[in-house]
Amino acid sequence: MALRFPQLLKVAEEQQNSKYSSGGKMIPTPEEAATFQPQVVAEGGWEKCWEDGVTPWDQGRATPLILHLLDSSSLPLGRTLVPGCGGVSSSVPLNRMRPAWAKSMYELLKPEGELITLMYPITDHVGGAPYKVSVSAYETVLVPLGFKAVSIEENPDSIPTRKGKEKLGRWKKIN
Repeated sequence: MALRFPQLLKVAEEQQNSKYSSGGKMIPTPEEAATFQPQVVAEGGWEKCWEDGVTPWDQGRATPLILHLLDSSSLPLGRTLVPGCGGVSSSVPLNRMRPAWAKSMYELLKPEGELITLMYPITDHVGGAPYKVSVSAYETVLVPLGFKAVSIEENPDSIPTRKGKEKLGRWKKIN
């Protein structure tokens, strides 16, 4: 049964305090989002979603991992750029944008600079958004450009619906 846009608004309101909540915002699993987001887009478009505040893919705040890295002084010293956050990174399949994205990251970083990636969603679901990703997809585009994986680990600060589906990747620009 397809949800109409007004119905989705009602569902979002009902789930504000459910297990999907992050700071009062409904956060579905990637599998759930991939099933209803195409319907929403077909009925009102991404712009309508943002205008009406129906953005369950967006936590509406900094991801807990970024806050943890800041609080623990785990980020390298220097200037920081956080590209592709929020709805844009969730709305384009990685396989369409990854070579251009990787090249942009390489060009933006100074020599020996560090790229920190939050790889999400690492699942086997079909469709999107969000579109599934994999560590190997990141390696395929970053390593040939001159990035070396410093560490790739589970995100210890994942919100409940993202546990086991996100990895933190730290990459060093080596040439």
